Amino acid sequence: MITELDYTAKAVLSDKIKVSKDAVVSKKVAYHCVKRLFDIVFSFVCLFFLLPIALIIKVLNICNKDFASIIYTQQRIGKSGKLFKLYKFRSMIPNADEELKKLLKKDKNLANEYRINKKLDNDPRITKVGKFIR
Repeated sequence: MITELDYTAKAVLSDKIKVSKDAVVSKKVAYHCVKRLFDIVFSFVCLFFLLPIALIIKVLNICNKDFASIIYTQQRIGKSGKLFKLYKFRSMIPNADEELKKLLKKDKNLANEYRINKKLDNDPRITKVGKFIR
């Protein structure tokens, strides 16, 4: 029993139906436009829901006398080695990287733990709000 799909496949294979390159390109452009639009709309929806959480975190930080920005940015490597900026809520003191270097120079046990695990179990750089966030 031959189905409609079989007839279409035979027609395409026998060059009775030709798909132009322009049609393929326009489909790709349309796909990328729709995808980009979805990404933008979805991002705004997520930001709408994250705004109250950000306000709560900022108020909690201010109550703990931490007036620095609540957002931490970091360069990361993405798809195909492309660099991008990662944004996340800050859970450590503002100068955590410099403080880590000082801690590792002072305490050899911490330096060994960091060398093995690339993190500290009881990290003194984590803020009170940061413990809650994590």
